[in-house]
Amino acid sequence: VAVVAKAAIGAAAAGLLPTNATTVFVDAGSTCAQVLPHLRARGGLTVVTRGLEIALALADEPNVDVIVVGGKVYRKSHGLAGVLTTQALERLYVDMAFLGCDGVHPTNGVGEPTMDEAHTKGAVAVRAGSVVVLAHAEKLTSPQAAWAPLPPGWTLVTDEASATVLAPYTRAGVQVITARPEDYSRAIGNAPTALRAIR
Repeated sequence: VAVVAKAAIGAAAAGLLPTNATTVFVDAGSTCAQVLPHLRARGGLTVVTRGLEIALALADEPNVDVIVVGGKVYRKSHGLAGVLTTQALERLYVDMAFLGCDGVHPTNGVGEPTMDEAHTKGAVAVRAGSVVVLAHAEKLTSPQAAWAPLPPGWTLVTDEASATVLAPYTRAGVQVITARPEDYSRAIGNAPTALRAIR
């Protein structure tokens, strides 16, 4: 079920990418990985990432250029973070940033287990034309130790369907898009092998 939910979130998030976008940031993590099939199909993009698996998944794509920011590798996410990461990000600009998270909050932004990872998310957000947070429903109620505030007008793409849970986000000015896993599953005849392979 979670695989299909994440695939639906990834598809909905990828659909937000403007047609004239040339550079995007794709965060580390299994949910952000579900954006990749849609970027491959589009091509003509430069993808900036801090995710080792994200970079490897796109490394052989002839129509996608990949930039990996440096930094310390964090074991759980296999994501890079730290001073080297933020220094690289400060020299880049992306049209859209697809951010994963360990937790998300309507006013606090995205939550991470470490200050370095939270700071990295914040550094990405200020260098992006728009910010899209991809969050499985369980992340909307997950407390975290460190938080990265996001610029006004960010977008949350989630499979959470409860109006009560989502209301604080809309009140805070967050654009909320609900990805319906059941609709996505019916449309593609359940999650395809290509999507299951990048969980």
